[in-house]
Amino acid sequence: MDQDEERQVRYTAKSIGFEENVEDDYLDVWLAEELDGTGNSLSLQCHIHEVDESEIEMGMGAYSVSTHDGITVYGAIDRVRFEGAMITFNFKPEDAEILRLDAIVEVVLDADPEVVESVRSGLRTILTWGPAESVPDMTGI
Repeated sequence: MDQDEERQVRYTAKSIGFEENVEDDYLDVWLAEELDGTGNSLSLQCHIHEVDESEIEMGMGAYSVSTHDGITVYGAIDRVRFEGAMITFNFKPEDAEILRLDAIVEVVLDADPEVVESVRSGLRTILTWGPAESVPDMTGI
């Protein structure tokens, strides 16, 4: 087992969802441990508009990942696996350190199948926003 495989956390998300906010130009998938949004949480976002050159130049030309602490990194995920009602995120080591996360985060989704499917679909859209080199390897999405 390599060092990254040893550093992992699992939590059950009770507040999850996908939002398309046209007025403010973003898509958001949130995965919070508690119904009130507290505890472990991740928010993955992207713009609705196509990525432009200025966003790429500023380092914001990919989807973003934010934690419950408000720390945000762009294009932080190497691999993501969606199986049943569980998502496994493998973060790039340097980005996991910035986000103060373990390299592997498993999130069990405590939600109705329709909500789980909307999160799966939303993740597919969000994680493929931006240049091809920022798109993680995806399984089950």
